[in-house]
Amino acid sequence: MTTGRDTIDAAGIASAASYVNNLLLSRGLLREGKAIHFERLLSPSIHRSHESKKRREDGREEKHDKDDGANTAKITTQVLNLIHDLVLGQDVRFQSQTS
Repeated sequence: MTTGRDTIDAAGIASAASYVNNLLLSRGLLREGKAIHFERLLSPSIHRSHESKKRREDGREEKHDKDDGANTAKITTQVLNLIHDLVLGQDVRFQSQTS
């Protein structure tokens, strides 16, 4: 499932999320069969929240570091890859135990 890049585009994330959700669903790992909506992490409302102001210790407001979406996409990609690796690792362990 690794793409050779650190991040994949939104369409790639949606495709990967669908694949991972199907893996989880087929193994009974989704609560009540409900998919996890990884692609929602990339919605504009998430990015707007990173631009909100916060108070410094001295009481002055400062803008939060701007997140251009690249960090969110990278983290989403890493989470999808981790879940994929964990599920496939579980399959390998199960196969070796039943052999």
